[in-house]
Amino acid sequence: MSVLLLNDQTILGFINDKEAFGGCAGERFRELDVDGDGLISREELRWGFGSGIALDHEGDAEEGTDGPFDAAFDRCDGDKDGALGPEEFRGFVEEIMRALAQGIGGVPVSMVLQEGSLFVKAVEHELEQRKKVQSAATSVSTPRSSAKERKHKPRLGLFLCFCGEPSAKHHSHEQVHHLPEMDS
Repeated sequence: MSVLLLNDQTILGFINDKEAFGGCAGERFRELDVDGDGLISREELRWGFGSGIALDHEGDAEEGTDGPFDAAFDRCDGDKDGALGPEEFRGFVEEIMRALAQGIGGVPVSMVLQEGSLFVKAVEHELEQRKKVQSAATSVSTPRSSAKERKHKPRLGLFLCFCGEPSAKHHSHEQVHHLPEMDS
């Protein structure tokens, strides 16, 4: 288990990167397809979530029903064959992740996440995207002072600004502002 910081944009950015999200969802699909038939049954999916999910009431557990789980499963089972194919599974996972992103909103929250989960993959994806942006920014930046000159100067590094209300202009997630005048 890991405690990681994420918000709606962490999750949505991952989902919107069709290649990254599709690859991770496909990998998870193959892990859950225990019998190797190319489909994930309701039982395989429950097993993959760890002994059934959201079975809050003993009566529900005894009857083998779980309203929210079953409703989401049925909604994503497009051909109504009682199992999810790879694309149906991707849709199922995307629906769950979008719902969580909407619930979290733009304010970063700390969450305890299982290693290798798609939410951990979303955080790793965001970090990788930030590295790419930083690398691109560094390659076009102005010359900096030498390491020896910077060694004795105080540096603030990053200024973090948390935006309040969501808007189209700001994605209502943490904005990282680099202050170049502080580096020289």
